Amino acid sequence: MLMMKMLRYLLLFFGFFHCGDLLRGETFLISPETDMAVEKGLDFFRKRLQSDQLLGDGAFRNNPAITALTGMAFLASGSTPREGKDAWALQKCLETLLQQTRPDGTIAPEALSGQGLMYGHGFAVLFLADCYGMTSQDAQIRSTLEKAIVRIVQAQNPDGGWRYTLTPQEEDTSVTACMMMALRGCRNAGLEVPAEVMEKGAAYLKKCQNPDGGFRYRLMEGASAFPRSAAAIAALCAGGIYEGEELDRGLTYLSLQFPQQSPESGYYPYGLYYAIQAVWLCESPRHPWNAWYESMTKDLLARQKPDGSWISPISIDYATAMALIVLQIPNHSLPIFQR
Repeated sequence: MLMMKMLRYLLLFFGFFHCGDLLRGETFLISPETDMAVEKGLDFFRKRLQSDQLLGDGAFRNNPAITALTGMAFLASGSTPREGKDAWALQKCLETLLQQTRPDGTIAPEALSGQGLMYGHGFAVLFLADCYGMTSQDAQIRSTLEKAIVRIVQAQNPDGGWRYTLTPQEEDTSVTACMMMALRGCRNAGLEVPAEVMEKGAAYLKKCQNPDGGFRYRLMEGASAFPRSAAAIAALCAGGIYEGEELDRGLTYLSLQFPQQSPESGYYPYGLYYAIQAVWLCESPRHPWNAWYESMTKDLLARQKPDGSWISPISIDYATAMALIVLQIPNHSLPIFQR
């Protein structure tokens, strides 16, 4: 990791930003200033973990989604649960989620229910799947993931989507995207995921696309919105769809809507988190990811607080973890960002 950072600095110093086809042809744009911001952000979480404080704040205190996103921020820096300076932090996140796993495979504290249940389960599964291949295929993680996959499959409704509970009744694009990403993470890690489940999920999302290219919240009539549209496009990629009319129209919608997003919105970090994945995985001459990354980085660096965090009316920890993942995407360290 240190050698990679030194290479970036040399490239920045000499003005060589493009490195041909190295690492899928992405552009090294992580500047020393961005690296410093990332370190401050990670240190915000290190201090919490070192003092054994529970992650999450407000209504999301001790929510597995926050623990998982924090873990993903550390994975994005190049550490693993076995190696790197933040291996200890990743182990803490990993152990917390394994301890929160219920006998039926649901990853959630017993007190957690309602809207946060499926999001917590989905992000936890994604993080555990990313860790699985980095821990000598740990048997406990595998067993947990196998049960967790069953719970997700059982919760898919007849239309192909998912909603807030583990019963296959309603659906929406946001939770569906979360489940699709979780299942793709498991597939990347070598676990068995039924192909028809992914196909039904992708088909559901396509049905939710509006004529303007964006995606509505549910199958019924509804307006498009940037955050859920970004999530839907990233989820289609998770389903193995990287090109086509739906994606091109969706990315065009995102490019037109992005300048209008309000950083004060609680969904702003969520939108950035999924949008950078969408353009990263579907990069084309019409939709260059580096332009998005430069714009997001400029805004995030300007809004970082002195303690290393980012503010959100929903949750400071959620905003901080998602911002760190966005800033570190050129590190190419998270398996879920690989095609």
